[in-house]
Amino acid sequence: TNNKGSSAWMAPEVFKGNDYSEKCDVFSWAIILWQCLSRRQPFSKYDNEYAIQWSKVALGKKPPLLKNCPSKLKNLLECCWNQDPAVRLSMNEIVPIMEELYSHCEPATLYPLKLVPTTSK
Repeated sequence: TNNKGSSAWMAPEVFKGNDYSEKCDVFSWAIILWQCLSRRQPFSKYDNEYAIQWSKVALGKKPPLLKNCPSKLKNLLECCWNQDPAVRLSMNEIVPIMEELYSHCEPATLYPLKLVPTTSK
């Protein structure tokens, strides 16, 4: 990507200019999944691309956790947006997890999840 793209969805290793693999796409996918579930723009409190990059690379910030989020889905998100690409799952590992999660959903009960308030450090 040559460090081209949208900061909110870009993996930290891409910002850093490190070598990267398809695991950078897994990071981006997890941010998109969070966005779909929360129906919010990731990192919207930051007013520019550099602030987003700094928060993700130097501070390791992620979008806030979601209230009422099933633990399996929460664990999936956290694993897929881990700072260390080696810890992230591959898409081949993600698909069966998503299929299993979806098998428990009833379309009439799907609703946006709420954000868990975070405390400032």
